[in-house]
Formats: sequence, C-alpha cells, structure tokens
Amino acid sequence: MRQIAKVFILTCAVVLNGCSFYQADKQQGNVIKADEVAKLKKGMAQVQVRRLLGSPMLNDPFHASRWDYYYSIESQTKDDMQKHLVIYFDEKKEVIRWEEKN
Repeated sequence: MRQIAKVFILTCAVVLNGCSFYQADKQQGNVIKADEVAKLKKGMAQVQVRRLLGSPMLNDPFHASRWDYYYSIESQTKDDMQKHLVIYFDEKKEVIRWEEKN
C-alpha cells in the first residue's frame, strides 16, 4: 500500500511541475478583425461603431472626436501581435476616417 501511495505522490508532483512550464497566451484589448474593419463606413454614427467593434479601449476626453482600439497578444508558441485602430469623428459624431497602425 505504501508503494502505491509513493507512486501516486510522485505522479502528482511530476504532473503539477509540468503544468508550471506552460503559460497561456496573454490577450489584451479589443479583438480587431479585418472583416469588422471592412464594415466601417464614412458617416456611421458612434452608436453603430460601438455596436460593430465594441467600446473603445481609450476614449480621451481631450480628443472627443477620436476613438482608439488596441489589441495585443503575447504568445508562447506564435509571434506576438499588436494592432491599433484609430477612428475619427466629425462634430456630428459620424465617422470621417480611420487608420490602422501596427
């Protein structure tokens, strides 16, 4: 019986130690998909943009006519990725242009 207990404890120790080497991908911000960006149109209202892309990551009170969407992922198995989408609005709160920065 003691032999089984030793094997069980050793197996648990090996499994738990192996888990510490794996680190999950770190994802931050809004996921920016190309097909969603393709749906952006000049003249869209802020409400429509929010429905399409979600709330902006940064809503700067000093630049109320600009919304910033950031997305980054740090991966242990793939290349890291960072995206930055900036949407500009006019005084009627409608899209006038947008830029993708990487």
